Parts: sequence; structure tokens; C-alpha cells
Amino acid sequence: MTRRKTVYLASVAAIALAVPLAHAQDAQGNAAPDDTVRREKTIVVTAQKREQRLQDVPIAITAIDADKLEAAAIDSTADLTRITPGLVFVANGAWAQPSIRGVGTKSSAAGDSANVATYVDGVYLAGQQAGFFDFNNIERIEVLKGPQGTLYGRNATGGAINIITRDPSSEFSGEASAHYGSYNERGAKLYLTGPLSSRLNADLALVYAEDDGYTHNATINRDLPSKDNIGARSKFLFKVADNFDLTFAVDYQRYKNSQGYAYISVDGNNSSAGLTPIASRPGEVTLDIYPYLDSEQTGAYIKGEWDLGDYSLTSIASYRYLSSIAFLDTDTTALPLSSFLIDAPSTTWTQEVYASSNYSGALNWTVGLFALEDKAQRDPNLSSSGSVTQVDTHDFALAPYGELYVDWGGGWSSIFGVRYSYEEKDLKNSSNGTPRVDTGDSWADLTYRLTLQYEVDPDLMFYGTHSTGFKSGVYNSAGFDGKAIDPETIDAFELGMKSTKFGPIFNLNAFYYKYDDIQIQKSLNVATGAPSLENAAAADILGLEFEVSQDFGDYWQASIGGTLLDTEFTDFPDASVLVPLPGGGNANATQDVTGQPLLRAPDVSVNANLRYDRDYSFGRLGASGTAYYSSEYAFEPAGRVKQDAYTTLGFQVYWQTLDDRYRVSVFGSNITEEEYFANVNISTRGDTGVFAAPAEFGIRLTARFN
Repeated sequence: MTRRKTVYLASVAAIALAVPLAHAQDAQGNAAPDDTVRREKTIVVTAQKREQRLQDVPIAITAIDADKLEAAAIDSTADLTRITPGLVFVANGAWAQPSIRGVGTKSSAAGDSANVATYVDGVYLAGQQAGFFDFNNIERIEVLKGPQGTLYGRNATGGAINIITRDPSSEFSGEASAHYGSYNERGAKLYLTGPLSSRLNADLALVYAEDDGYTHNATINRDLPSKDNIGARSKFLFKVADNFDLTFAVDYQRYKNSQGYAYISVDGNNSSAGLTPIASRPGEVTLDIYPYLDSEQTGAYIKGEWDLGDYSLTSIASYRYLSSIAFLDTDTTALPLSSFLIDAPSTTWTQEVYASSNYSGALNWTVGLFALEDKAQRDPNLSSSGSVTQVDTHDFALAPYGELYVDWGGGWSSIFGVRYSYEEKDLKNSSNGTPRVDTGDSWADLTYRLTLQYEVDPDLMFYGTHSTGFKSGVYNSAGFDGKAIDPETIDAFELGMKSTKFGPIFNLNAFYYKYDDIQIQKSLNVATGAPSLENAAAADILGLEFEVSQDFGDYWQASIGGTLLDTEFTDFPDASVLVPLPGGGNANATQDVTGQPLLRAPDVSVNANLRYDRDYSFGRLGASGTAYYSSEYAFEPAGRVKQDAYTTLGFQVYWQTLDDRYRVSVFGSNITEEEYFANVNISTRGDTGVFAAPAEFGIRLTARFN
């Protein structure tokens, strides 16, 4: 790590801490008037499968409650990058691919999962396509940083995103909103909850969002919508007994758009350059088809929670069916050269049972068992050249796990956790009706977590953790060599501090990862549209991360977070790369990329938010501004294709009645019209990219009732 980088982040952290502290001291010396709106409150998280105060948990976590989501105008999982230090959330067409601290994937192979696991109400979402959805009834989101080798450990070498939705209430209430914005965007949300009987509560959450799109396909003279989404979720909470709750939930979502495949040629690198005009700027593409993604998912789970005095027992069983159809033009030109239809259904069953002690003494524990069965297909991959590839994968996973918490006294405590992961994967595929591969393999690994924690007092805590992570092996599922890609593993060391002692919430982490056998997507096969995977030798990740948040003065709140990364491949002498050809397009080559940074891993990323809220006789007025900065980062191992550094700014201004029943807000995102890529893919045809959304503005009306 260079001195320049260290000094840069240290300076930012010092400024971030000093400003709120100065104002906090002023605020503490003066009683708050009646028109003050206080927002800071104790956040309770379940990152260790038990309810704990955020500041007491020795894990690097960004916790975002519903109030913060609303203030930052965060409406979907894809928006979380703007308010989460260290997170880069990429939409790779139909596949949601979050990276945390440089640990992520570009693989879209059938049966492969993201390195950052996503959970909704404790239910693991195996398919990458399931990671996209719009928010409505969210209670909070917990983003856990670093390998989750024990409690949330299924393939989570990078971390986990834990989304917790509201529980149904015993009192009737509801909320409805509608919004209209740029590019004819229109949307609505509805949430209703209340009792059905003295022991049964229920809720219903509906969401709708649609626009005309901000990209025009000049070849066919059609706009490409960036969203056409609907979703529904309902929970039923049955108080079977005073110590036994039973929750049943069902959800449906349709996620549909064309923007995810609005491909342009990055810097004009296209094998068809010279034959036809090549689009390379935001707002317009020249495709010979109307590209689209049409994804639907339906899920259900049943959860039982027993309070047995000295310990509690929880069981969660879930089912999810996902259908995803994508039609894309991979030559990115007006010529009918290369297009693909990808039909990617999957079915997932999970069962998890765990028990946690509730002792008041020095020892507490959690033990559990997780099981998964997942069937993923390509039914089919169909190319314009006539190639038809069928793929069937079947995964079975079983993982017992446990953690032991010991309070040694004098403020010292420790955690020891362990997880044994066993994974089986079977693959069958065919080409143009001819069976090609019928194989299978299995992998197993023991991962652990060791934490030593020292609590100076309830407002200041230090901890050190050594943890490991494991991501299962995978196949090049649409390839025909039948060769399995080895699992990847990670060794992580972290030192952290959590403090509210001096006024603000101030969390600081330093970490080092040793990352081995990294599963890298090296190219897209132009004949089948399938990704090709390989194992990189090794990489190191060194980083520093901070989050600061504080009310100051009577009406203001500021927060800032940042991550500094120094990542590099430490031993990758024979990497498969793609090198540009003089006439356009790329050629396969082997190159030593040792010393190059990891993919989607900016050296510096910073997010900041400033809020103002004040009550007047005519209602409450509020405003918030959000900024996100990312330094440059690479899209492929050689570092040839990069995203330049960029900054986005957003805002929200609102008026609300003093009884909180009605609200009018005006909002904007990327208001400086920053041009940057949402995603880039590399193939022998060239370098193709999709631009992120330009400046967007809108108005939202909200009504609450009870």
C-alpha cells in the first residue's frame, strides 16, 4: 500500500470525524428545541443469528434502515453501492453480481452463484438472477463485509447482503405512494398490515415501476426500457403459543428490461468496425434486434421460532422457482451477425435449522445445519448461427455449523465458529441434440472464525478476527470438456473498532485477505454465448474502511464512509486474456498479469450523505444530498479495459405533515450527468459495455394511514 493512498484515506477519515465531533459538542451543550427532528437510534441486527445492538457486534457491517433508504432514494438492490462502503453492485445482464472489497465474480455459468451471498428474511437466494428486486416493505438491510465462513457461509467468500422485511403488525396500518420521473418513469407502492385474528397478523406489499428507457436503438427506431417491474410479497405471522411463532411468506416478482443488454462498443473496439457504424456513446445503440430480459421468480418459506427459555430453536424451509429469458445482440451492430436467446430456469429448495442459547452467564452458543438442492438449466442457449446448447446442473449442499461465545470478564470475550461445507455438482449438456457431457464432482472444506473482542465500556469496543471462506467448485457448464473449476478459498485477518464514545458513531476496520484459486471468467464463447472460467493462482487484498454518522446542531445529520483497497494478483503468470487486433476485435493470448489489480476493485471509494429536517407550523421540511466517488477499476485481469474514476450526486427535498400522514418529495440521481459503465464484457468480437443511467429526476407522493 503506497504512502499516498494511506495519507489520503487517513485525511478523509480525520475530516469525517472532526466535523461531526465539533458540531456534536455544540449540540450537547444546548437543549434541543421542540422543532428538532432526531434520527439517530439504536440499530438492532441479526448478523450472528441473534438480535444484538449493531455497535456490539464484532463484524464489519453496514446497516441501513428504512429511514436511511428513503432519505437516499434507494429503491432496489442495484442502488446499494451508493450508500455502502466497499460494495460494487453490478448488473451483468440478467445476473446480479455484487463485489465487496474486491471479492466478486463475473461468471454467469449455470449453477454458479455470487461470492456475496444474498438472504431475504434468512432465506438464501442461490440464483444470481434472484438478486434483483425493488424495495417496498424493508425494515433494514445488513451488508456483512468479509468471508462469512460460519453462520452465513454458503459460497460467501466476499460477504453477505441480509435483507429483512417488516413483520405483520397486530394493528391496522398502511402506506401508499406513487411517483413520476424522467423518461416517463411511473411507479407505485402499497403496503398494508393488520390482524386477521387475535393470534394471526398479515401484510401485503405491492410494487410497480416502469419507464420508456434512456437509450434509443437507432437501427429499429425503438427506445429500450430500463425497467418494467412488478412485485408482490405477503407474510402471515401466527402466534401459535406465547413461546412459538410461525411465519409463512410468499412472493412474486417480474423483473423486465432492455437496458441491461443495450450494448455499445467500448472505445470502438469491434470486429465489424469499418463495415457499419459502431455506437460507443451513451443514449444510443445500433442493434439489429430488440434486446430484452424477462425474469420472473416465485418463492415461499415457512419459519418456526420457539423460545425454550435457555435457548431458542429456529427452522426455515424455502422454495424458489426462477424463470429468466434473455435475448441479446453480441456483435453490437446493425448487422445480423451474432445474437443469442438464453432461457435460464432454476428451482431451489433450502432447509435450515439452528439453535441459539440465551444464557445470562459467560457462555453462549449457536449450532445449526443448512441444506440446499438447486437445479439450474439453459433450456436452451440458442445462437443466430444455429447452435443449440442444452445445460442441466444439479447442486446439493450440506453444512453443519456452530459458534461458541465466551465472556472472559474484564471486558474481554471471544468467538470461535466453524462450518463444514459439503457440495455436490452434476452436469449434463448437449450440442444440437447430441449429448456431450455427463459428469459430476464433489468438494468439501472446513472454514472457521476466531474473534477476540475487548469492550472498554458500552460506547467503545475493539476486536480482531481471523476468518476463512470457501466457494464451491463449478463447471464451464456450456463447454464440452467436462472439466471442473476448483473451489476458491480466502484467509482473512481484520482489526476493528466501534465507538460512540465521543459523540458520533465511528467504526474503523483494517483488513488483509489472502485469496487463492480465484474463479475468473476469461471470455465469452462467441459460438455458444457461454462464459469460460479458469482458476487464477492467488491474490492479496489489503484495505482500510471507515463509517462515521452523527446528528449535529439541531436539524442536521451527516454520514460518510470510505474504503481504501490495494489489491493484486500475486501469482498469475499464464492468465488467458484478450488482446485487441488492428482491425477491431480481440485475439486470445496468454499473459503474465501478476501485480495487476483485481476486477471491480476501486482503490478508493467514498460515500457521503448530508440531511436537514425541521418542523414548522405548516409541516416538516427536509432535504438530503448523497455523493458517491469511485476511483478507476479494471473489468478484466490484464487491466486493459477500465472504468475511469467517477462521482455521482443525488438529492431529495420533501414536505411532510406533522402527523406523518402525507408527504411530497422531489428527488434526483446522477444529477451532474456523469458517464460511466454499469458493466463491461470482453470477447473475441470486441469490448462491449452498458452505460449506467444518466441524470434522472422525479416527484413522489406518499400517504400513511391507520
